[in-house]
Amino acid sequence: MRHRKWAYLAAAWAITFAAPHIYWATGRTDGLGTSLSDRIVDDANLGMALLCAAIAAFCLCGAAVAFGTVGSWPIRMASVARRAILGLVWFGAALLVVRSVDIFIEFNLGLTGVWDVPAEERDNYLHLARWFMFFWLPCFVLGAVAWTGLAWTYSRGSRAGIGVDDFASSQSALRSSYSTSPAS
Repeated sequence: MRHRKWAYLAAAWAITFAAPHIYWATGRTDGLGTSLSDRIVDDANLGMALLCAAIAAFCLCGAAVAFGTVGSWPIRMASVARRAILGLVWFGAALLVVRSVDIFIEFNLGLTGVWDVPAEERDNYLHLARWFMFFWLPCFVLGAVAWTGLAWTYSRGSRAGIGVDDFASSQSALRSSYSTSPAS
């Protein structure tokens, strides 16, 4: 898949993941029980709304980073911008891979009995396990694939100096603007 498609997929994932968090940041709790225990949802307050707003803002910043990989940067900023964006893209990919593995391990340890889930919390745990294993885990895996694909293609373009963001042409233009040709 080409770099631009990975960038748009990663940005779309980030915006889509931000949407329910924007909704929850308004103080509504519908659907929040799919990702948090009943006890936490019942006690949702301003702190929960601010946390959801922060997650939404983080996701929207991620979308901006993904879009930043397909844009052109001023010649003098190109190298610094590419390095910063490359670091942020790999950070996003790593974060989503770690979260996917965390969900998988956390719920499988509880479902297989390796971790003891207290009897009074078992029904709520099973409810959350279904949501996490069949909805949230695939969402995080999709995000991890999108962001890892973006990071991989963007870093390959950085190493090769071609194909991504017209990096090669901006670098050659920078070099030619500083070079002087001898007068003949």
